[in-house]
Amino acid sequence: MIYRLMFLVMLMFSILSCQDPRSEREKTRDRILAKFARKMESKGFRMVGSGGGINHEVKKINLISATFKYNGIMMEIESARCLIVESGHILLDLINSDVKNGQFFDLFPAPSNILEIGIIGKYPEDKKTEYIEVVSLLNDSVYYLTDTIRPKKGPYTTVHEESFQKAQAIVNKEGCS
Repeated sequence: MIYRLMFLVMLMFSILSCQDPRSEREKTRDRILAKFARKMESKGFRMVGSGGGINHEVKKINLISATFKYNGIMMEIESARCLIVESGHILLDLINSDVKNGQFFDLFPAPSNILEIGIIGKYPEDKKTEYIEVVSLLNDSVYYLTDTIRPKKGPYTTVHEESFQKAQAIVNKEGCS
């Protein structure tokens, strides 16, 4: 009898210890970010960081973030703009395409101001040429940064800034090459 009780206790402990302690909200966010990473990897990006934030009053997602390393072309403002706009659209589509996600987001359909996306580009070997080394979408603004001290990496200086809506309008008008 004692062995059966010990076996039952061990079985219950094993079952309970295997459960995922994350909330459904966290699992949903992580599932979206995993899909986002896979889509971006197919385009030559490698995710190097991700996360998010919640509105503590209502316990819903109000920020979703991802940072990628990009080893494609050297980015100029135009190409960086195309990459950040495209990645913003991909992430918004992943969030807003499933109505079940709505229960976990502070606002749904999710607006672009909850996105935080960073793309770290190639480091130019030519110390005289200024390429965009980092492009980021933060608080509905797009920031284009470059390294001002060569050959040491950092600190970065913002060389151009525009709203995400303006970046989208430029991409829609001029397209991407």
